[in-house]
Amino acid sequence: MPSHQSKAQVIHNFGETLILAPLRKVFNQKILWVREYQPRYGDEEVLRLAELLMEKGCSSTITMVGPKRETLATRWNSPWPTNVQFQDRLAPEEWHALALEHSLFLNTSHVDSFPISVIQALALGLPVLSTPVGGIPEMIEHETSGWLLEIGQLEGMAHIIQRLEKNGTILGTMSEAALNRAKLFTWEAIAPQWLQLMDTFH
Repeated sequence: MPSHQSKAQVIHNFGETLILAPLRKVFNQKILWVREYQPRYGDEEVLRLAELLMEKGCSSTITMVGPKRETLATRWNSPWPTNVQFQDRLAPEEWHALALEHSLFLNTSHVDSFPISVIQALALGLPVLSTPVGGIPEMIEHETSGWLLEIGQLEGMAHIIQRLEKNGTILGTMSEAALNRAKLFTWEAIAPQWLQLMDTFH
């Protein structure tokens, strides 16, 4: 059979309403998680991570934002960790404003595609601590604009947060890298690729 050379071209998703924010200079011990409460997004792991942080004597807190928290309550049979705060579903501009009070974005997905929330977090100057599922490894450069750890590596996540608590100034360089990474996914960056692709059909 004749071989066929692949002509597939990957064009990434884009955040057409990216809000670019000031850089973070230090770690303020506030971590943000934004997603619907579902097992596939690792919501219970966030709570287990919070418990682990308390066991290790960490001062960091986690804010969880998303709809359907009642579904998490049916799966979590212990008291809520005291270092976790909850917000219901917020409009994009509301969680963007809330993000300005935080200095690290947490993403614990077990399954994902190319989540706009992660791109927007980068654009808000938040380094991202995430699992490497779906297209996320193309969004985050490990130990440059964030960290990529396998699903369930809560000890590893806790270790990174401990490092930040001890030396929060490393976040400044990473915040700048996160912002620069986000610019790769703006419409201005992606549009020429789409136009070039459409030209091939003319």
